[in-house]
Amino acid sequence: MHRRCTEVAGHGLLMPRTQPSSGRDVRPGTSAGERGTAGEGVARAVPRRASHWASLWTLGAGAMLGVTMAVAAVGCSSKEPPPAPPPVPVRVATAEKATVPLQLTAIGTVEPTATVMLQPRVSAQITKVLFNEGQDVKEGDPLFQLDKRPFEVALAEAMAQLKQNQVQLANARTEAERYRKMEQEGVGSKEQAQQKLAAADTLVATVQANQATVAARRLDLTFTTIKAPIDGRTGAVLAHEGNLVSANTTNLVVINRVKPIYVTFMLPEDDLAEVRRFMGQGELAVTATMTEAPEVVEHGTLTFVDNTVDRATGTVRVKGTFANPDVRLWPGKFVEAAVTLTSQKDVIVVPRAAVQAGQDGDHVFVIDVQQKAQLRNVKKGSRVAGDKVVVTEGVAEGDKVVTDGHLRLIPDAKVSIVEGPPPKDKDKEPGAGTGVLTRGSL
Repeated sequence: MHRRCTEVAGHGLLMPRTQPSSGRDVRPGTSAGERGTAGEGVARAVPRRASHWASLWTLGAGAMLGVTMAVAAVGCSSKEPPPAPPPVPVRVATAEKATVPLQLTAIGTVEPTATVMLQPRVSAQITKVLFNEGQDVKEGDPLFQLDKRPFEVALAEAMAQLKQNQVQLANARTEAERYRKMEQEGVGSKEQAQQKLAAADTLVATVQANQATVAARRLDLTFTTIKAPIDGRTGAVLAHEGNLVSANTTNLVVINRVKPIYVTFMLPEDDLAEVRRFMGQGELAVTATMTEAPEVVEHGTLTFVDNTVDRATGTVRVKGTFANPDVRLWPGKFVEAAVTLTSQKDVIVVPRAAVQAGQDGDHVFVIDVQQKAQLRNVKKGSRVAGDKVVVTEGVAEGDKVVTDGHLRLIPDAKVSIVEGPPPKDKDKEPGAGTGVLTRGSL
């Protein structure tokens, strides 16, 4: 458009050409001297006539230029301005004032409160596995059955030996009593009476040894049924039916106690004094949040603070104990642990999705009364349980902050507010939950 207008305005700007005078335009009948003199006069007169015509041409060209530019301006101004961009669809939430806990957070590891590597206490062949891998078991539940027959035979042999020695002991006691009476009547020697008494005492010790042997053989027989020593969950079976296992050597299965369960994490040594101070005032609550399900929060208490600071890392090891009734906390899993020391009153909280990271730090988009997005730099505080964070600067109570649709926003952009949470089915609304909302999905 500007190019066409320039071309139109450029027409008619040619200046007139003036013919140069040759100095030969003289009246007839003049002499040579007069012609010379006249020629000089004519030469002086011609420029004045050319200047007159040039002025006329200039005035005419200026008038035509003004008319042309006016026409061009009218033609250019008749074009309508481009339409304004459509409002950007966003979802918003309202900044609230609330009482939130003051927390120390760290990445923790879930650990069982007890772990048992089950091994046999006698050497024998496995005849039956009495549980399924991964099964929850109670203390005393039978898990493996070993071959009993060798131990039943050994027990029977020990009991027979005990019976034999018990009979001998009874006979020895009878003889010792008879020789004692003979000594008292004077018909027997004291030496013989003492010998019989010593023989009876020896058999008493033998019988006691036989009784101990019987008890040991009976105990070995009970060891052929291997039972769970603790409540917990079993792992993979490490020795199956038909395997010959050795006492106190062969690993059978690992049992982990998961109710209750520990979450172990490290805290900076600078926080140790504060943790101990608040522990002295009462139990400290601990929460564990799983990364794949941040809406699920497990609650426990801080039960252990290590007695040594790790000098290599400058941290101290602590543990929280969780009841874990639904077994959401699994041994070896990483979780986000948070120790609640105290509570902060009347602080501003916003959804975590509202705070975005930029080159100048964290920021949010606040919707003003004209339905325009205004960018504000903010300072974050502690994270609140769930999906909210504390904002210590940049947002006031009641401000509407954008929680979804940031990627299409620029400062002062017009927005349209979409009501309701993002749908879980992203096929129904492309971009839902990713910071991009499409108008076609509204």
